[in-house]
Amino acid sequence: ALRALAATDVDRAIEYYDGLTSPNDRAMLGPVIAGEIAARDPDRALQWALEQDTSNANLVATVLSQIAAVDPARALLAIEQVDNPLVKRQALNNVVMSAAHADPLAARAYVDTIADPRDREAATHALFSAWMSNDPAAALDHLLGTEVKNADSLIAQAGFNLAMNDLDAAIRTLPRVDGPVAAQWRTAIAQQLVQQRGAEAARRFIEQQRGQPGYAQMQEAVVNEMVDQDIYAARQMIDGMPAGSVRDRSYAAVVSRHAYDNPQEAAAWLASIEDEGMRAMASQQVASAWHRTDPQAALNWVLNQPAGAARDDAILSLSANQVDQGGTLGADLIEKIDDPQKRRQAYIMQVWNVARTDQEQALSLLRRIDMTDDERRQVEA
Repeated sequence: ALRALAATDVDRAIEYYDGLTSPNDRAMLGPVIAGEIAARDPDRALQWALEQDTSNANLVATVLSQIAAVDPARALLAIEQVDNPLVKRQALNNVVMSAAHADPLAARAYVDTIADPRDREAATHALFSAWMSNDPAAALDHLLGTEVKNADSLIAQAGFNLAMNDLDAAIRTLPRVDGPVAAQWRTAIAQQLVQQRGAEAARRFIEQQRGQPGYAQMQEAVVNEMVDQDIYAARQMIDGMPAGSVRDRSYAAVVSRHAYDNPQEAAAWLASIEDEGMRAMASQQVASAWHRTDPQAALNWVLNQPAGAARDDAILSLSANQVDQGGTLGADLIEKIDDPQKRRQAYIMQVWNVARTDQEQALSLLRRIDMTDDERRQVEA
């Protein structure tokens, strides 16, 4: 309603605003009026904003951003009229970003004139963030050719934007980037290759990067992209990874995803995971997914697993599934869980499930679980 009033009778809207006593109302409605005035008379809007609460930077920022969207050079000149350093600092980045969308080189020239080093650095980052959203190739070219403090995050962002918008340009520019940021670029390119050109294109690119820093992490990131597109290509890529935590995490991701399509085959892939903890987590996913489509087959598979963390987690997963479906898991199966804490957890899930319909039976079951009195009281609560 106030926006409509400001659009038709700005003087009455200002009169209404002047009568507000709540700081929250003024903070919320002030920018609405400022924006409407700025659309018609930018100079009046700025003057009005500057005459209001000096701590309310939103008013000034709203006006300056609207001016910058139409006339960036004028906005950059107008911001010099702001005397309050706090308000000016808060409005500065908005103005620079708006100006950068229209004329990034002019915005960059202005940023270089900012005296305060911290304000200049913040404005520089705002400038390049806006520039990269419009023209990542030009922004990056300028960024690599000049000295910008803490530029790594900006270059990394440019690589991500460029890979999404112009994959070939990102690949051509990659040799100009070095250090840890280059590893981020390679990963961004490889992930976009999967999405835009398929797993085989990504595989060829990755093979060309063999031996580069972050190579294994790049493979892992690409595998996570590939699992929904070509699970077998993802598995093949993992087979070529060196042994270690990255390969195990990748295998676990593939197994967990494949379990929902082919749990029997996913179960066979578990042997590829060397780390016992990761294998146990993936076994839990396999048991859960398999149980949803064929409970008896899932149970038979779990019972045939050797004792250990993987079987414990799989039984625990079956117990959780049964509880979700309103059923219970037999005590004889729960007793096969070797880890006392996990076995207790499985029993407690059964207690909670029984308590939905029969609290006395649930309490009776709870008293038979091996736990301390304090633990039992916590479950009862």
